[in-house]
Amino acid sequence: MSREDGDDYVAIIYAGHGYYDAENCVSGIVLSDNTCLTQEYFLEFDNSLDSNHVFYFFDACYIGKMRVLGEEKPTRYVAMASDEYHSTVESPELGHGVFTYYFLIDGIIEGGLVYMEDAFNHAFWLCKENHNMFPIDADGDSSNNFALYEVDTGGGGGGG
Repeated sequence: MSREDGDDYVAIIYAGHGYYDAENCVSGIVLSDNTCLTQEYFLEFDNSLDSNHVFYFFDACYIGKMRVLGEEKPTRYVAMASDEYHSTVESPELGHGVFTYYFLIDGIIEGGLVYMEDAFNHAFWLCKENHNMFPIDADGDSSNNFALYEVDTGGGGGGG
């Protein structure tokens, strides 16, 4: 990501297979060639970024330990389809993983939600109640709402 800088908004979005290594307490994503990228890889990647605004989205099973990405810096937000102990649900009817659909499609794109916390809450309840899923998030600064772009709050500061 050599072209990003401190003012850029960065989004890392992954939907696919995940895993959890209980012995080492590590979550990771599994690429199509079976390469595994762990939370340590993403922490190193994150530390290489200049951006002060990074959003991570993981729709994968057993991905919950990736929350460390949102716990280290106040300028990070991580949305995950599951904690480290549970699987996720894929829906042929929705054409996506259930979490991807409710968060990104139904929440942000079609629903017009601006803040990631609102999109997460929207997806959380629908995933939990309708599909017995366990989505989690990690917000580096829970006192401020996190958006994927600069939001004009009308001079009121913060958001709702």
